Amino acid sequence: MITKDSFNKELKKWCPDNFLVQIREDQEYKGIKVKMKFVCECGHEFKDTRKNVKKFVRRHGLFKCPICRDGKRTWNYRGVKKQFEEHGCELLSNKYNDIFSKLKYRCECGEVAKISFNNFLKGRRCKKCATKRQAKSKRFSYKELKLHFEKYECVLLSNKYKDVHSVLKFKCSCGNIDYKTFHAFNKSPRCTSCGIEARTKTKRHDYDYIRTYFKDHGCELLSKDYQNAKTKLKYICECGNVSETTFDHFYQGCRCPRCSESKGERMISKFLEDKNIYFEKEFTISDCVSQNGYALRFDFALYKNNELIYLIEYDGEQHFEPINHFGGEDSFEQRVRNDKIKNSFCKERGINLIRIPYWDFDNIEKILNKKLNRF
Repeated sequence: MITKDSFNKELKKWCPDNFLVQIREDQEYKGIKVKMKFVCECGHEFKDTRKNVKKFVRRHGLFKCPICRDGKRTWNYRGVKKQFEEHGCELLSNKYNDIFSKLKYRCECGEVAKISFNNFLKGRRCKKCATKRQAKSKRFSYKELKLHFEKYECVLLSNKYKDVHSVLKFKCSCGNIDYKTFHAFNKSPRCTSCGIEARTKTKRHDYDYIRTYFKDHGCELLSKDYQNAKTKLKYICECGNVSETTFDHFYQGCRCPRCSESKGERMISKFLEDKNIYFEKEFTISDCVSQNGYALRFDFALYKNNELIYLIEYDGEQHFEPINHFGGEDSFEQRVRNDKIKNSFCKERGINLIRIPYWDFDNIEKILNKKLNRF
């Protein structure tokens, strides 16, 4: 029969050098599943069963109270931040609660993500890094990749392949030339136009349905004809603005430019107006185009004496991770490519580009005051 004394001996036998807990003197052993009171070397008292203690010791080779084992006693914000920095990451959260609370950080790959400190200590990182690690173990050879495209009656035109996030040029079965990562192609093995056409066929609606859908969402359809989900329709938005959109975009929650303007963009607009700085929104430069040949838009263009001085981009969360409302994984990859094109374009032509990420929303005024000293 096991007594309190024999249980204590058993504990010391399991981990003679790492046992930091003792059974409280006034406790009696009543069975393997009955909780007893323990006292840790840190002074914390807690309850646990012999079964749980034995299980924990066998797994970890030591026994601590919940506070010590969770790291709440030993980790503070400064120590956590240092751990992130030592692993090539940057902690963005300003507060640390415990090892299980999510923290915002910039990964060593540049991706902004959230992770618990517990998972970070285990070596886990952002989704992008996880995908890369997975890709390394499941990497296709160039020959296998080419055969994979041919399987869907497409022709791979790119001559090099690095990983699943590399942008590949290919000819679709319809004859269109398009660009996709292998990851995106696997999800939808066709060009963008074919993908839209396929969605349109499965979501074919009549004019009355479309008009009612606009009305149910506080808008008024002005167009008298509906062809398909990718044809532009004129409508009066719920804000009173007259605009055009495709039903596909409207269905995804997109509205007129006035409504779509983010809180960050409104803050920037107000700042520029208060400072009497002349600016143009949704600015395009004919030479700055996407891989598909479309002119890329900058959120703000700032002028002084009719000369372009600055371009400003406010980068919402969809610029750093896939968001379903903004098109998910495919749109995210396209957005990242477009942002890189904009960065390179401005750098090559000596244009000052200010990028403000969404986590700096509260610092917009401070950032612009510092950057726009020429005004």
